[in-house]
Amino acid sequence: MECILEDKVLVLNRNYLPINVVSVKRALKKIFKQTAEIVTVESNQYCNYNFNSWAELSGLKKEFADFDEFDEFIIDSEIIKFVVPRIIRVLNYDRLPKRTVKLNRKNIYSRDNNTCQYCGKQFPISKLNIDHVKPRSKGGKNSWKNLVCSCHKCNANKAAKTLKEANMKLIKNPCEPNYSAAFKVTIQHKKYITWKHFVSTIYWNIELNE
Repeated sequence: MECILEDKVLVLNRNYLPINVVSVKRALKKIFKQTAEIVTVESNQYCNYNFNSWAELSGLKKEFADFDEFDEFIIDSEIIKFVVPRIIRVLNYDRLPKRTVKLNRKNIYSRDNNTCQYCGKQFPISKLNIDHVKPRSKGGKNSWKNLVCSCHKCNANKAAKTLKEANMKLIKNPCEPNYSAAFKVTIQHKKYITWKHFVSTIYWNIELNE
């Protein structure tokens, strides 16, 4: 039971936009308090359930063995049956929380799609470096606008020179990813597959927030 309660649940705002990932335990509290509802995607349509209607559906699943491959029961008694929710929608929040994207190597590779920003070719991570557009020796800082993905050859050619000195150009101007691009999670288990209707499966660091 404790393990199931620590599973992850995707949280949507009132407009069905992803805003967080929480534990099943925390999601259940919101459902019990009627500040959130459970969302499923059935035949490409959103279906919404409160505690009572979800319990009723859970009972039918058990009675008629109408199981999804990854359905798990939190409560399974003669009185009530309750399947683990995977997505909830908060009913009183329509904003997107302000967040910044963590500046690190993996997120720069993700932003640039593992593509050298000088020659435009895509490479495996082992063949890439992070380059300072304005070299550190000339005052260049670690920032989204000054760090780009580069292949080993382009990195060596540019060295500690400016773009003008190296006679090189960027294929696009680097910038900080916005929030919508930032909310990308790794769907590590097929039981979270319904999340794909709301988030990208490209790598993103998102913590389980309590």
